[in-house]
Amino acid sequence: MNTLAYIQSSPNHSEIEVIKQMVGEAQRIAQRTGRTGDIEVVKDISSCGNNYQAQVLVYNTYSGSYRVSKR
Repeated sequence: MNTLAYIQSSPNHSEIEVIKQMVGEAQRIAQRTGRTGDIEVVKDISSCGNNYQAQVLVYNTYSGSYRVSKR
């Protein structure tokens, strides 16, 4: 699975708005590249020294479903 997108949203966006942006980006990637299956999109949450947190959304083009995790 390749990470093809990196989302950087405004700090005042809600969690739901960020997820919608990430799903939209995954759909645009699928449309633009013709990729199918799982498409991963990453959003930076915070970075402090060696500690880095990111929100990862994996969108499945077949089912239209997604899952979100934090790393």
